[in-house]
Amino acid sequence: MNIEKNIPLPGGVDPRERYPFPDMDVGDSYLVVDATMIKNLRSAAYMYSRRHPGTRFTCRRYGEGWRLWRIA
Repeated sequence: MNIEKNIPLPGGVDPRERYPFPDMDVGDSYLVVDATMIKNLRSAAYMYSRRHPGTRFTCRRYGEGWRLWRIA
């Protein structure tokens, strides 16, 4: 049997890297066209703003989908 080190685990995306919140400046927005994903996006934005005081987001219907803006 051969033991190997530093082999990354395949799988999903790290939840902390799923959304681009750290890269967003005030006025930037993020479009979501999948209606089932909007609940996850809103929840993730809320939790991000709780962990990073001073950041705020708002979400509105936009065309065929939803758009999340960073407002603070």
